[in-house]
Amino acid sequence: TGLEKATFEFREYLTDYSEDDGFENYLGLEALIEAYSNFDYNISDFPAFYYCYNYYVNSFDDELWYVPAIDELISIVQTNYDVINNTLKNNNYEEILTNFGYWSSTMIDGTITAYYCTKTTNGKQTNNVTTSKVVRAITTIYLTD
Repeated sequence: TGLEKATFEFREYLTDYSEDDGFENYLGLEALIEAYSNFDYNISDFPAFYYCYNYYVNSFDDELWYVPAIDELISIVQTNYDVINNTLKNNNYEEILTNFGYWSSTMIDGTITAYYCTKTTNGKQTNNVTTSKVVRAITTIYLTD
């Protein structure tokens, strides 16, 4: 597939991925695409990143959405599941699915393997990035007094 080819070609450059900052991972991928423009890829060649980049919610229309890093994802899908899911449900947003694996933006250096997690399995898991999983777009909201 195009994703596998793009990821395979970039694999030796896919290093220093954050486990706790998905936005940093997005910026790293964007910089990598720009630095190695001879590969002729863009963000759309990385479907999970592309989906989140184009995600839009009316109340947060000027925010950049991104794929969470593995630690952010574990906090959402496992640690704080009940609070977050109740908030999503009460505000008519799609709830976190319990029976699917969610991709993180944290890849294992020099491979085409990334971390994912599920609600029912504690901790992080790994799989080839061409394996079908779901993605949950997140954004950072800065609260002021």
